[in-house]
Amino acid sequence: MRTKLYFDNIKCHGCGNTIAAKLKSIGFDDAKVLVEEGAIEIDERQENLVDELKIALKKLGYPEKDQSNLVDSAKSYVSCMIGRVKGPVSN
Repeated sequence: MRTKLYFDNIKCHGCGNTIAAKLKSIGFDDAKVLVEEGAIEIDERQENLVDELKIALKKLGYPEKDQSNLVDSAKSYVSCMIGRVKGPVSN
């Protein structure tokens, strides 16, 4: 079973690339970034790692839904540009 978590500031595939790389680095190997929905889909068996995921994404400028501020927006633009330059995460 899968669980969706919603975050602010996910705007494009550059954002998605940065988020996917971070998710992989903290152990979410099969997580999916749903850019169009502003969501991340994880396996429910990894729900014990959700707090770590939320902290990591907040540091990148992607806080939980409806929790964004100006600083988060600025961070997300930087994260997005990094994702565009580095490109998609390879398996």
